[in-house]
Amino acid sequence: MKKRTTSKKDIYQIITEQVVKGLESKGLDWFKSWADTGLAINHNSGRAYTSINQLFLSNAINDCGYSCNEFITFKKAGEMGGKVKKGATSHIVVYYLVSYYTIVDDKPVFTREETGAKGERKYLKPRYYRVFNLDDVEGLEPKHKQDDIIEGTIFEPRENADLIYTNMMKKPDLSHGGNKACYSRSNHSVRMPLQSSFVDSDSYYKVLFHELIHSTGHGDLLNRKTLVNSAGFGSTTYSKEELVAEMGCMFLVGILGLEPKDNKVNSQAYINGWVKQLKDHPKMILEASSQSQKAVEYILNNK
Repeated sequence: MKKRTTSKKDIYQIITEQVVKGLESKGLDWFKSWADTGLAINHNSGRAYTSINQLFLSNAINDCGYSCNEFITFKKAGEMGGKVKKGATSHIVVYYLVSYYTIVDDKPVFTREETGAKGERKYLKPRYYRVFNLDDVEGLEPKHKQDDIIEGTIFEPRENADLIYTNMMKKPDLSHGGNKACYSRSNHSVRMPLQSSFVDSDSYYKVLFHELIHSTGHGDLLNRKTLVNSAGFGSTTYSKEELVAEMGCMFLVGILGLEPKDNKVNSQAYINGWVKQLKDHPKMILEASSQSQKAVEYILNNK
């Protein structure tokens, strides 16, 4: 039997379709960073899934009503003495194949290992495999505790929302006034409306976190291209940066256990705008999820 190959277009399309479906059914709540029962966990390694994989699998736990947070591949389940139930639903996990290349005679020459050659660049090729929740696997029992998984990860709960800003390295100056929230890259500052103008305190912090995520892209911090090289409102880079900020702030909202009411009142036009952007630019969600996690890790001083 010929082995099935999967092109980059296939992967980006699959990912985009899942995110679009989530946005259309749940709005911005789809971006919450983990399931009501905790983090999605790799049964074999005991590690929490990260970035887009945590979003996908956490939403799968909620949508499918799984009682277990652990996932495993079909092959690994069999090796460990388990058996995937007939008709069980599988879920994708994205990973990257890493290779290196140099340009020779105007053409890229790839190698699997880094050679140190002049002008050598890293190339990341997205791929995916499928996993099953342990609820759908006979003969295997959950073996990882949430407390052990959360400690030391970006998902570790924080008690005080103010500490997110206070403890941030090279944090932007923060001021209040006016009716608009924004980040200024020229002077590395965040301007927020007065707290009393928000529908609730959780909504204030969500907007603040959105702007703090933007600030991590500054050239002296993470030097994120979507911020540093933004072509302004309406451009593709602007849209990507906004998606990074929105996903990042929802990670922080989830970490603190906040429930901003403004999520419930966001206009359908706003949601439809994201849906259109993602459909027009299938690579956007995968790239943005990776950048948003880096931003969150920076703010929490994890990396």
